[in-house]
Amino acid sequence: MNRFTQFFSGGQWHASSGAELVGVFNPATEEQVAMVRLCSTQDVDAAVLAAAQAFALWSGSNLVQRKDALGRLSKAVEVRQQSFIASFALEAGCPAWCGRELQGRLPHQMFESTLRAIDQVRWREDVEGSQVRREPVGVVAGITTWSAPLLQMVAKVAAAIAAGCSIVLKPSQATPGTVRLFCDAIEECDLIPGLVNVLHGGPALGEALVSHAGVAMVSFTGSAAVGRQVAALAAQTGKRTNLQLGGKSAALLLDDADIDAALASVLRSCMTHSGQDCAAQSRLVVPRSQLARVTDALHEQLTDWKLGPPQNDTTRIGPLFSMDQFTRVNTAIAEAIDAGAGLLAGGPGRAPGFEAGHFVAPTVLTATPDMAVAQQELFGPVLCLLAHDSDHDAVRIANATPYGLSGAVWSRDPARAQKVALRMRAGEVLVNGAARNLAAPFGGFGASGHGREHGRFGIVAFLDTKSIEGLA
Repeated sequence: MNRFTQFFSGGQWHASSGAELVGVFNPATEEQVAMVRLCSTQDVDAAVLAAAQAFALWSGSNLVQRKDALGRLSKAVEVRQQSFIASFALEAGCPAWCGRELQGRLPHQMFESTLRAIDQVRWREDVEGSQVRREPVGVVAGITTWSAPLLQMVAKVAAAIAAGCSIVLKPSQATPGTVRLFCDAIEECDLIPGLVNVLHGGPALGEALVSHAGVAMVSFTGSAAVGRQVAALAAQTGKRTNLQLGGKSAALLLDDADIDAALASVLRSCMTHSGQDCAAQSRLVVPRSQLARVTDALHEQLTDWKLGPPQNDTTRIGPLFSMDQFTRVNTAIAEAIDAGAGLLAGGPGRAPGFEAGHFVAPTVLTATPDMAVAQQELFGPVLCLLAHDSDHDAVRIANATPYGLSGAVWSRDPARAQKVALRMRAGEVLVNGAARNLAAPFGGFGASGHGREHGRFGIVAFLDTKSIEGLA
């Protein structure tokens, strides 16, 4: 069993001084695979001090130096790709094929996108005789979750380094293997000591970090409920926040959509990593006249989504992350059925064929837009099938939740698809299965948070703007 009892700060490893020990469990077997000693508030002080000292140096770095640092870190992460994938499968139950995306290809693309974006930022401009400059905000607190640990850490760290900031990360204590590998990469590539610092901790440590006087800004990825708490706590000391929160994304099929292609794309979005993705398309909104055809096609395509051990290359869906998540998703499915939702596939309980592990079968429910299962983010392999009677009605349904993170539109008419996309209250809309562009801004409306990450938008989020008058 692995033991993680240190945190990384000031370019060195230090013994965590907290008293609390937490276990890490393999979600496929429910066996303990690691133990983590959480950090204390004294460790937070040490990490923030190291970050402040690094910021005093790094804020004066030039763009060539920032690109060089990012390039070295990117290479150090890339050579550990197989270890990142294996660790994620063990600790989070993510299948190997999905791990290659979340712990391999996408983090690499994030580094590449950020490197290109450095030259896209308007670092200085003249505005009617005033000199306007963009400068790093200071020490950033970055808080991330277990659902895509490496990708989220890379998004925040790469943007902070590019902006000239230093950062103190508090990733989830539930994926310490990924965190350790990332810290090893940081240590190897000889960054300024304290430029990137990493702590193990739970909610109490997060509160200490968010409220710390030495932190200028908080970049948080997590649930909407915790995000609201972070925003309230940060506001007490006037800190800026960038909140990447939950979603209940809708995929709209218009009456001229390519149904087979659309369903393959929507199922991939909804079922990848067992639906544990804030941008998962968990609502499928289809023309009422085509419900029967869509239902038949869903049954056929769901046969490809096989559950199994995360380490197997043939596995499409692994277990849910934790027993709490398993219970929450199963309770929501059962309550939806009791409330009148139709069960088309899957259902509550442990998936057939498994005696252990948090395995939930891919589930499809027919629902109405006002049902809780169609309103609440479940973070599970559950697709809600909803009927619409027109393009206008489809947009109404899509916008009928508090969330607004992502969405999709399917139509053979690009002009029609664009018209619908423009009316959707979401931070991104994918048309006809388009891939997410990591150079474009990512973030949400409403309960999905505020602020944007990725590309130059992620860098700008960590910059302040200064005007200098009288130099013309």
